[in-house]
Amino acid sequence: MGGGVSENAQCPHAEQSVKNTNCNSNMDTPMDLLLRIHQNVTRVLALIRVLHIRQLQCAVVLKGTLAMVKWE
Repeated sequence: MGGGVSENAQCPHAEQSVKNTNCNSNMDTPMDLLLRIHQNVTRVLALIRVLHIRQLQCAVVLKGTLAMVKWE
């Protein structure tokens, strides 16, 4: 059991060191930067959509609550 755990613990570090050397040797190409920007913009747009939907839901709930208060 102990041997298996140590092997699993070493694997991510080995992969990470390979990724780090690749990043250091190649730096960031313009395509990498564009891809990163695109991913960030996509995330922001998704967040805006979620917040907008929640805002609409809150507005509907508030309108319903106000209507109930007026009827009472």
